[in-house]
Amino acid sequence: MADGNNNYPPSFPLTKMYRKKSATGATYFSGRLGGAKVVLVKSKETAEDGTEIWSLLASEAPQKQDTRPGPRESDQRGAKMWVKA
Repeated sequence: MADGNNNYPPSFPLTKMYRKKSATGATYFSGRLGGAKVVLVKSKETAEDGTEIWSLLASEAPQKQDTRPGPRESDQRGAKMWVKA
């Protein structure tokens, strides 16, 4: 993402963040970064010049559910079924 300014090295995206609204109407951004869930929230603090301060928080992400369909019967031709007698 070059901006024509040679003072900064080339950059690349780390993750996608999604804009959301909390139950109280506050805007925040959420996404995943590897095995972490990341959330960008606006702080109640402001900088000396009045600029907003945002905090990036990370926590262990829950495992993604595997939504792929399971094996079909035709894929299990060689599988043995074990039945308790």
